[in-house]
Amino acid sequence: MLIKDVRKEFYDYVITSRSRLLVLVGYDLDSISATKILQYLLECHRIQYTIIPVKDKHQLLQSFQEHRDGLNACLLINIGNTFHVGEWLMPANTCRIFICDTRRPINVFNAYASDVYLMTDITGLNSFTDEANIIPAYDDIFTDSDDDLDDEDIDRRQLSLQELEKRRSKKKNRYQWETKRNKLLFDYTEKTYCSYSTALLIFDLSWKLSKDNNDLLWLAILGVSDQMINVKISQQKYDEQYQYIKEAMTRLKNIRGEPTIALNRIVTNADQNVITNHNHLKITYEKDLKLSLYRHWSLYDSLRHTMYISNKFKIWRLRGHKRLLAFLAELGLPLSQCKQKFSSMDLELRSNVKQWIEDLSNKYQLQSIIGYTFIASRGFKDKYNCNDMAFAVRALLESADKDKRANQKFFDAIDSLSWNNIQLLEKGLDLAKLQLSAILKQVQIIVDSKQIQLLNDALWYVIISETTPDANFFCYSGCLNQLSQYVLHALAATNPKSKKSVCLPLVMISPNPNRSGMAMACGIPPIKTIHKAENFFSEVYVHINRRLKDFQLEHDLVDPCVAHLPYTQALTFLNELAVLFA
Repeated sequence: MLIKDVRKEFYDYVITSRSRLLVLVGYDLDSISATKILQYLLECHRIQYTIIPVKDKHQLLQSFQEHRDGLNACLLINIGNTFHVGEWLMPANTCRIFICDTRRPINVFNAYASDVYLMTDITGLNSFTDEANIIPAYDDIFTDSDDDLDDEDIDRRQLSLQELEKRRSKKKNRYQWETKRNKLLFDYTEKTYCSYSTALLIFDLSWKLSKDNNDLLWLAILGVSDQMINVKISQQKYDEQYQYIKEAMTRLKNIRGEPTIALNRIVTNADQNVITNHNHLKITYEKDLKLSLYRHWSLYDSLRHTMYISNKFKIWRLRGHKRLLAFLAELGLPLSQCKQKFSSMDLELRSNVKQWIEDLSNKYQLQSIIGYTFIASRGFKDKYNCNDMAFAVRALLESADKDKRANQKFFDAIDSLSWNNIQLLEKGLDLAKLQLSAILKQVQIIVDSKQIQLLNDALWYVIISETTPDANFFCYSGCLNQLSQYVLHALAATNPKSKKSVCLPLVMISPNPNRSGMAMACGIPPIKTIHKAENFFSEVYVHINRRLKDFQLEHDLVDPCVAHLPYTQALTFLNELAVLFA
């Protein structure tokens, strides 16, 4: 059921029950940011909690069963909206399952279950009524009729004409109702999309509890940024969340963090706990270059590895690379300066490069190279763009380091969000550079070797070889999704006059070295509709499982457009997709 008031129906219940809260979290930055905010709130009220990262449904079930004894409340963060949680977990009557998930559409069984509580309310953005209006009405999808219309145990010869007519009428009505129901459910579940950030929802809860501050607001901003850079939300939804954040920034402008804030706790001595102008977190919304990691990289490398820029210049071609060099020369930037770290460039060049690039943006058709973004700084040293920080945290979460287990990477990502763990964040920035380099290198290989193939004029597909050196980067949903977006836009840039390049979807299949013999498939909608941030591949995967009962296709718990399948069955999978899209 939908919760009307998150504070009263969730948080007050957790406080009054005084029992341990089990928190099961998905593997993405929005989930991590929401968990970090919730962790601070729970510690403020001294509530015991257990945080467990979850990658798939089987791990979800196993984690829940291990902690179900004496459990009164379980919270799923960015998990659970898309499948029947009650049927999968089978909680005890005394246990309440709370779901805080940005993914839509909401499973109808969760929406009307009495033991599952859905958290969707954000002040001024989303309400109980907004979500309830989207979900099909109960009477349209469920029936309480106990009429037995099965003819196996009934001798129709013993029934009167009136009884036969009555049964025939009931069957006709039931058939019409089921037809209407199936169509209604198909239209409702046809496309998956993301609603407002989960981190923003938990931040809204902190505001209602009078515990909000700039540190928590920055975490909410990171959750929204993660949605935007991964094309999970439309520009309209981002603008709506920006207005909420802007109001929160105004409210918190002169409010400093609490001395004992759990996010940035420093315990070396008592004096360091005092929040001063030197360590107070300052958040600004300002015009900036929309280049990946340029403050922590060289300007040259940042331009090459930013998807928007490299596709505009077609950087994988010699002519495109020369055009990039000509762009830098016209800016008046020596190549020796551009290839060194941005912070080491001459002060005059570094101070004016933003204005110079903006002046040349129209000539080179780079209107989107300048935009507004959130920047956080603490004291005089640390200054981070929200998008750069999102890349860094995701890189820690999806690290290719085989010596670390998945849960270790998860808690590294959480720890990197604390400002007293800057070294860990810097490590994430270095890993993000490696990820972006691997993605650009793979795009160049795919474009140059013409690995993008057209299947039955229905979809584009790419199958990455099992011998690919960088395959260990692409066995994670976030990095694979970014590679798929990159390849589809590179295809459109390479063939600007082809309608198929912008009107057909792309399926990227990459081997998964972490699971021998398995692969990951990522489906990307056509560029023509990508701005809507809606994906139809999740429902397509369901239809393939129904058509091929022996086919082993697993839905990804984090990203609905990603599926797991045996690498040897890749062509069978693609052929089924072509049949459905034809």
